[in-house]
Amino acid sequence: MSILRSLETVFNDDGTVRSARCHYVTVNADGVDTPMGTLRETDAIARLPEQASTLALLAAAQAERDAALEGIDAAVAPKNEEIESLKAQIATLTPAEPATSIHKAYFRAALASMGRLAEVDDFMTTQSPLKQELWGGATTIDITDPDIVAVADSLAVDLPATLARANEIKAGNRGAA
Repeated sequence: MSILRSLETVFNDDGTVRSARCHYVTVNADGVDTPMGTLRETDAIARLPEQASTLALLAAAQAERDAALEGIDAAVAPKNEEIESLKAQIATLTPAEPATSIHKAYFRAALASMGRLAEVDDFMTTQSPLKQELWGGATTIDITDPDIVAVADSLAVDLPATLARANEIKAGNRGAA
């Protein structure tokens, strides 16, 4: 049989002892523990000096841990900055989403170069006056617009290919007098 002792201490904010109890438990060979009792607060406080070395070791271990954590934080900070810098570099290297719109003049030029402009213009004359007005007044063609997609589907016009051709015409037209 062995006797185990534990000291329960509650401290005030200023570090003084608010209360303390010393618990004793007997443990037999089978591992069954039986409480023996609790010391009065004054007896428990009287035994605090015995626990002082344990508390000092605990405080030293906590200080060592805190210093180690600060060292880790200091070592990690430059790596975090490097990661953020790399993320920014990656963002500049990542291609932008391809444009889905272009000025109507380039889009019409692309349709003309593909031999489809007259067909599209003829089709638009069969549409409602509202659709005709929207088509006639448009300055930009967005190939994701549902109305543009509907016209293209009706005429089997490949919108991505037409937009690509319009962009080629636009690029070739730069600097032309």
